[in-house]
Amino acid sequence: MDRIGPGTLLAGRYRLAEQVQADADTVLWRAEDLTLERPVAVRVLAPTHARTRETLDAARRAALVDDPRLQRVLGVGVENGSGYVVVQWVAGQAAQALAGKVDPGEALRIATDAAEALRTAAARDLHHGRLGPGQVVRASDGTVRVTGTAVDGAAAGQATPAAAARPEARDVRDLAAVLYALLTGRWPFGSTDGLLAAPTDKGRPVPASRLREDVPPALDELLGAALGAGRDGEQRLDRLDELVTRLHGARAAVRSSQAGTAPVPVAGRTGGGPADGDDARAEDDTDVLTPVRTDGPGGRPAAGPDDGRRTGDAAREGRAEPTTPPSGRAAGAAAGAVLGAAAAGAAAG
Repeated sequence: MDRIGPGTLLAGRYRLAEQVQADADTVLWRAEDLTLERPVAVRVLAPTHARTRETLDAARRAALVDDPRLQRVLGVGVENGSGYVVVQWVAGQAAQALAGKVDPGEALRIATDAAEALRTAAARDLHHGRLGPGQVVRASDGTVRVTGTAVDGAAAGQATPAAAARPEARDVRDLAAVLYALLTGRWPFGSTDGLLAAPTDKGRPVPASRLREDVPPALDELLGAALGAGRDGEQRLDRLDELVTRLHGARAAVRSSQAGTAPVPVAGRTGGGPADGDDARAEDDTDVLTPVRTDGPGGRPAAGPDDGRRTGDAAREGRAEPTTPPSGRAAGAAAGAVLGAAAAGAAAG
């Protein structure tokens, strides 16, 4: 990638401006769309990247899915032997920065919008494959964006045959993990991306209500079914249609439980969050890209019992004030990502 640097013009309109993150196989750039005079982000894959063809193909397919909650793919191409993907720049905060800092109503709003967006993609036989707390972003205007759909999974490859065979189930489980993190500030499958691991009971993450008093039973049941940690004999939740339906039901339960009551703080935190949809938007809405986890040297802990370690080096659009600096995640990052954000979670199955 030595022949691509600051000032390089891609497709006659995207001028690379600043290198945001780099490793042996990928470089993430902040760039300028000269035609529309707007910032964009560009992931450049080295000529040696093992999955360039699959990544560019996934990006082209993702560009055809029309949902404003999905980060848009703006351009795909090859320059001097290096593949690249141009995506929408999103300013805001990712779930990892919001984890444990929003009330259940807002956490459910974010998760519901993300689930509906993923359902739209699934209708086109397109799945995320590497969804994590950095790839669900609350933009600066309060809207929700899912970054890296299809592209991150293609760049990283599937960790297990089960993940490849059941991509929708994987997305359901990963999004449930993001919701769990938003509620509790903990990650249900080990530590990841600055989030501590959730405590476990018999090898399963404890119910969210054990960590936060204002989580209603309906939400505990939803998370248990989607995370594969429900009661023995409980049917696993692994379809996006069903997830969306149950998220809406849980939102109604939360609104009912919150009526006339003050917000309850997350266990271990002081203070409480505002009412559903009314929590203050983060003051830090600067544009930042957050890298994703990697596999191999310096990789993250196992994401869950069925999926081994997550791979991926995507970067999300929208600043999430990452706990770990990008340089600490660079090793092996090429395996996982084009633009989006931290990919985390395990395959269902």
